[in-house]
Amino acid sequence: MKKRIPYFLYTFLAIILMSSMAVAQITVGQIDDFSSGLTGWERGSVVDNELELVADGAGPNGKLVTFNQTQWAGDYAAAGVSQIRIKMTNPGDQTLSVRVALGTGTNANLGSWYASTNARTVAAGESDYFTFSLQSDDMSLVVGSEDLATVLSGVVTLRILHAESPSAQGDPISATLSLDDIEALGSVGVHERNHESDISVYPTPANDWFAVNGTIPLKSVTVYNMTGTTEKVWKNPSSNTSFAVSELSSGLYIIQIEAGNSLWTERLMIR
Repeated sequence: MKKRIPYFLYTFLAIILMSSMAVAQITVGQIDDFSSGLTGWERGSVVDNELELVADGAGPNGKLVTFNQTQWAGDYAAAGVSQIRIKMTNPGDQTLSVRVALGTGTNANLGSWYASTNARTVAAGESDYFTFSLQSDDMSLVVGSEDLATVLSGVVTLRILHAESPSAQGDPISATLSLDDIEALGSVGVHERNHESDISVYPTPANDWFAVNGTIPLKSVTVYNMTGTTEKVWKNPSSNTSFAVSELSSGLYIIQIEAGNSLWTERLMIR
């Protein structure tokens, strides 16, 4: 005579199975190109194999934001994921300030959250690849109290949003943004001192200009003041270009350099 498995055990096993299926493990190199639909992204719609976000500035659809709690959850530290690269297209007529936010909660009010300290500015009509660093110098605590290492070891939700200042919720805006090729990058190419392809900024202190020294082709150079506000942006500059800053006030600034698949952050004193 066969023994029957108790019903509660069936239920328990089903819960365990569903839980194991729901637990995602972020991996370096994973990419969402939306050729198979939304693939876990909870807001937006797929248009021409891109995730299109539309916000009207008010109510439940007022913010330009999307989030993922499946393949973009997990232990970023163990996986070695230190950057996220996204192709972003802004078909509108106003500049967007896009950030990523990672948290241990299922919404932006639960758990602890870190967001990009400096937004990537996507100009009107612009379509390009942008890289977001997840290093401590590039992320700001916006909700909760846990340190960044703790959050990165147990990410529950990844959010992509428009916000003028670091935020996990985003700002109301009437705009459209398309996302594609959302990719998890490792630390390959991240700033290593005494390496032949090292990126450096000179002279410092600077008076009227500065230059970037390095062997990797530049994608963008951005100057931020110490409050995180963008002061100057150069897209796809020549490696021999000098960057004029004569109109900026004296003081300390942050220079963010995108080269290859990586971001470098340097401090620059302007006299």
